[in-house]
Amino acid sequence: MEPTIHRHPARSPGPSPRRRPSVADDPGEIALRTSCDADGNVVVEEIPLTLEILLNPSEDVHVPQGNPHRRLLDPLVERLQRYLERRGDWGVFSDLMVHWARKDLRAVAPDVTVAQGIADPDAVDEKLDVAAAGCRVRAVFEVVTTRSKIKREKDEVHNKPLFAAAGVEDYVLLYPVRYRQRGDRAVRHFTLAAGRYREQRADAEGRFLLRSLGLGLSVDASEELVLVDVATGERLPTPDEEEERRLQAERRAAEEATTRQAAERRAAEETAARQAAEQALRAANRRSAQLLVAVLESRGLTMDAEARQRILDCDDARQLERWAENAFTVATVEDLWEDLPPSHA
Repeated sequence: MEPTIHRHPARSPGPSPRRRPSVADDPGEIALRTSCDADGNVVVEEIPLTLEILLNPSEDVHVPQGNPHRRLLDPLVERLQRYLERRGDWGVFSDLMVHWARKDLRAVAPDVTVAQGIADPDAVDEKLDVAAAGCRVRAVFEVVTTRSKIKREKDEVHNKPLFAAAGVEDYVLLYPVRYRQRGDRAVRHFTLAAGRYREQRADAEGRFLLRSLGLGLSVDASEELVLVDVATGERLPTPDEEEERRLQAERRAAEEATTRQAAERRAAEETAARQAAEQALRAANRRSAQLLVAVLESRGLTMDAEARQRILDCDDARQLERWAENAFTVATVEDLWEDLPPSHA
């Protein structure tokens, strides 16, 4: 059964159409609260989004995100997972509730959480209990929805000291171009120092160094995130680039298989031709040997079984030819073994 959606009557109105919304305006942001009615039907209710909901997320309340949000996050998560999976005990999680080791810190659900020290990242489900897992959250990424005042405050103001208190070394704010307000940069990067965050500047190449991950982060001219392995200088491919690499590898493998099969066919054909030629030569030699035996017998020369077999078993065409040349002049079959030329008779 499809869930029923109720529109909350207290929903705040949108901005006036006569003026353009600014960052100080909150254009009626909503959250979706899921519950069951008396008949057990799932009911999804639209409720006004408040800062309290953002700062204290719960499983029954979901905050919808726009396409720019997901288009930025999904490739980022996939690249980080591929990059870190080789290390074994790293986990990359999206929109997962994180419960900190410090009980005085409220649980949060960052857009992207990167943790180290997790024995089985795939076993993490529904929430990440840092104390129970014995892990450490090394980096957090948030996509800032700047058109909502309270969403922006959640990322830029309220959660920043929390992540610092939790010991998160790298805190990265990403600003999609469609959400950006005047003066916003594509990336803001904060690193932990003496328990507080310090905002970092990009280097000469426009790159931010995420020391906890060993990655350089920047944004290219097409607004795509660029991740570079600092140790190797290798650029982490996007999912589209990874797919293209996979397709190219498959095409190369198919071409190599076709070339190999063609070579195998040529080799088989050459082998068959060689075997056929050898067979034809053996048949010709056999006929020459039989003819030689007939000539010797027609001359009335005595030939024992061993001599006969020696002639019939010969597969040397030149030898048979020399014997045939002497067959009409030798006095005995044994004289053939001397292999004398015809003029010597």
